[in-house]
Amino acid sequence: MNDEWLYGSVSFYNGTVFCHCFRLLALALHKTRKEVVGKYVITMTRRLLLAFSLLVTACLFFASCSLGGKRGNKKKLPASIGQPYEVLLEGDTLDIVKTMLTEDVDILPQPEPMCNVISVKRGKVSGSYLLMRTRVVLYIGTERASTDKEKENSDERKTFSIKVSHDENATPQNIIRIHAASVQELRDSLQSRARLLQGAIYDVEQKHLSAAIQQNPEKQKLVKRLFGIDIKIPAQLDASKEAKDFLWLSNNATRGMQNLIFLRVNARYEKKAIDSLLRKNMVGEMDDMYMQLSYPKMLYNNLTQGLWEMKGDAMGGPYRMGRVPLGEDVIYIIAFVYAPEMKKRNLMKQLEAVMTTAKRAAGN
Repeated sequence: MNDEWLYGSVSFYNGTVFCHCFRLLALALHKTRKEVVGKYVITMTRRLLLAFSLLVTACLFFASCSLGGKRGNKKKLPASIGQPYEVLLEGDTLDIVKTMLTEDVDILPQPEPMCNVISVKRGKVSGSYLLMRTRVVLYIGTERASTDKEKENSDERKTFSIKVSHDENATPQNIIRIHAASVQELRDSLQSRARLLQGAIYDVEQKHLSAAIQQNPEKQKLVKRLFGIDIKIPAQLDASKEAKDFLWLSNNATRGMQNLIFLRVNARYEKKAIDSLLRKNMVGEMDDMYMQLSYPKMLYNNLTQGLWEMKGDAMGGPYRMGRVPLGEDVIYIIAFVYAPEMKKRNLMKQLEAVMTTAKRAAGN
């Protein structure tokens, strides 16, 4: 074989290999460059997004701080706790205040206390007790306060006093502080001030019950259309009976039956018209069985309370009645329960809270 030919072949082969390798290297470098550039773009995009989110967060933070400063940096309080008409009583070692708070509620078929009382030593309240919706704190004579807040409110007062503060640890909340120079002064003065103490408890409890109402928009529109009033109707009152100048809403429950009746009557013949509408529309199994009201007595917020009964039958229970003047007419709202197997205080208090939301609708 010719050496020159062999050398030339090898040279040609080496050149071809070199070119091929160079092209492969160039392609690899190009691909690597694209990958590097791609990763760089992704990394920079992520960093820019992170920086932008941090900037937005900082702006929102400083804006909220600015608004908070303008509003006095008021701390948001947690929701208060406790069952309806449950009272935390502090420092009443002789049960003087407790006796008054557990008196029987007026006009219920069976005895039930005005409040359920939890008694504790004064100055020993902590944890969840601080969030109780209603707290009553008693100071007698020169009893020493054990906390800064108590020192502020127990200056060895020589005269009896009841002070009410709101939303100290939770909302809604009433803290009622009673000061008396002696046990005898507490006994003598408490009875004459009972209305103030009971009213403070009633206000915060009814405020809580009213706020807790889950509304029934359909029945609210029906009441507004028929009677021209706005009122919060609980969602569970979904059964109804409608007639001229009459509407009956009920939860139709087998236990703890709650009811609202709406009546439109002429202002000149109120009692007669109420009796007539009930006689016609609230009837029992027999024609001579019908609902009637008895034992009326004024309550808070211009409500009338008493007992209802089904004439000719054994059914009965407590009721509350309110009125909304509407020109020459008056709209009466009667709340009543039928719960022979249950306590009725809280059932009635829930309906009272509903009644306090009633008002004349705009344009009527």
